[in-house]
Order: sequence, then structure tokens, then C-alpha cells
Amino acid sequence: MAKPYKRKDSRFWWIAPTINGVQVPQSSGETDYDRAERKLKILEGKLAANAPITARTDRDSFASLLELVRTDYKIKKNRSLYDTEKRIDKALIPFMGHLPAGKAWLEIDNYILARQNGEIGKRQRKASNATINRELAIVRRAYRLGERKGLVSHVPHIEKLPEGTERDGYYLPGEFQSVLANAEPLVRNILTVAYTTGWRMRSIFRLQWSQVDFIGGFVWQTERKNEKATRWPLDTMGLRQVFEEQRRLTDSMKDRICPFVFHRNGKPVKSIRGSFKKACKAAKVSHVFHDLRGTAIVNLLEAGLDSPTIMNMVGLKSERMVIHYAKKRGMREDRLKEAGKLLEMRLKGKPATSGTT
Repeated sequence: MAKPYKRKDSRFWWIAPTINGVQVPQSSGETDYDRAERKLKILEGKLAANAPITARTDRDSFASLLELVRTDYKIKKNRSLYDTEKRIDKALIPFMGHLPAGKAWLEIDNYILARQNGEIGKRQRKASNATINRELAIVRRAYRLGERKGLVSHVPHIEKLPEGTERDGYYLPGEFQSVLANAEPLVRNILTVAYTTGWRMRSIFRLQWSQVDFIGGFVWQTERKNEKATRWPLDTMGLRQVFEEQRRLTDSMKDRICPFVFHRNGKPVKSIRGSFKKACKAAKVSHVFHDLRGTAIVNLLEAGLDSPTIMNMVGLKSERMVIHYAKKRGMREDRLKEAGKLLEMRLKGKPATSGTT
């Protein structure tokens, strides 16, 4: 077995494994001799086991590994394909796509720092640890797929970042009404649907009139993320009024036909982030749009509905998510205060009169 050796133009130890009868020099990516030697032994062991390793292994670009992830998600019709492609195209490829696959992982720390400092992407926004972890998961997946295809010789260890505490994810009724009062009509209608149904933003944007049955009294859709079909009764918390208002608005456009329930002059709504943030700022509320999903689930729990019904109405694939939001309900300040009052009445020997569920 050839030993690791030094080159004047590199700070790393180099190795030269024999691939198909030819020695192929390459950087080990290690500054420690023992680690470089161990890497060489692992590589030659894989070659002895007929692993798919060629002279191009570790030399093709990291972008080629990311394309393996993209193709794999398309074949499997992975529900997160849209978000994954956005992370690949807007963050990972611009920073590391040009690097050789065998060296790209050495830049992971620099990538994390650049994302945290907002140095990647057109908008130069600082990324949270949760966002960066989703991107590191793509990197790990890329290396695993690359190893199977013989594009890389090993899968590096990449640690997750701490993500901190979870949001409480719940709008109090007064908070939500205050946001509605400061929102424009279109945004107000979308928020009403989200607050009532717990459906995701993109699922609401995709709603078409063929999914609304005014006579039968139902609206239905398929959750884009988990492909869970859901139905919701129209005669709930003003939903019918919302859809009737949107129907009148759509019918008033005599020069065009619009299949979408929510639209701007006939064009489907793609985002309400700016208008939503403006309404929240005016209402002095710090919640995000996705918190409406948690609010709807908590409201259904407090109404006494069983988990299967909640799953079918909101679009949850597993009961685990219902339990997740049930735990958040127990962390709310109003619930904790109510629990304290119940405990005080019990210790003082007074009968409990609260109607907690």
C-alpha cells in the first residue's frame, strides 16, 4: 500500500490509491498523517470490495452531487422537492457548486458562517440555524448518493446546529382580530381561511372554484407538502362569507375567466408576506403565518374533536403532530394561569368550576 506523501503546493497529505491498475494521486484533505493514512486504507478497502470507485471519484464538481439529490427527489416524488431545489439553486450551488466533490465538505464551516452572516444569495439575508440545518441535510444526502454512484470515496461527518427553543405557535383571539382589522380585504380573507382551517399558505393559494361546493357546503383541497386530502364545512366561522365575497369579485371580471379563488386581477396570489407583516406590525403582533396552523389545531382540540377528525380536516398525516400541538397548548400562558387557579381551588377545598378540556 502506498503511503501518504507531502507536496510543496499543498498543506494536506496526498494519497495515491491504485484504481483499475493505475495510481491516482489526490489530496486526502487531511493535515494529520495518521488520518490521511486511515483514509487511504478505507479507500483501498472499498476498492478491494469492488465499490464503484473510478479515477474521477472525488474530482467531479459538488454540483454534480447536488443534481443526484434533485433527481432522486423527482423520482421518488418527494414532497419537499420545491424547497430542496430552492435551497440548492440559491445557496448551495453558488457557494460550493464549483468545488471538487472530494473537497467541498472542507468548506462546510465557511458555508455556515457565510449563511449566518447573510453573505449568500441575492437578498443577503441572515439564515437561522434551522434553515442551515435543512441545507446541511441536503449536503449529507448528496454525499450518500455520491458514494453509491462512485462519485465520492467517503461520506463526511456533518454536525447539526442547535436550533433553540420552539415558538409557542398560537394566536389569541384578540391578537388575530387585531391583525384582521389592519389587513387589506384579500389578505383578510386568506387569513380567515388559514385561521379556521389550519391549511398551509400555498395550499390556500392553489384553491380553485372546482373545489368549492356552495350547495353541499364544503371546500376541499390536497395539502401540497404531504398530499393529504382534506375537507372543511363552509358554514364555519364565516368561511361561507369569505368564499361568497371572492366569488362576487371573480364574477365581476367580465373580460377574463379565473379558476382561482384568491387572485389579484385574475392572476393567482403567489405571496402575501409583505402585506401580512405590515398588518402584524400595525397590530403589534409578532407571530408568523404558519402559527395560524397551530392555532387552528389547538382550537379544534379545545372544541373536543378527536385526533382522526382533526387530521382529516387540517391535513395531518400522523397523530404525532396532533400530540405536538397539544403539548404546545399546555405551554400557553392562559392555560398555565388556568391550571394555577384550579390547583389553588383544589388545595383550598373549593369545587372546580372551570370548563377546561
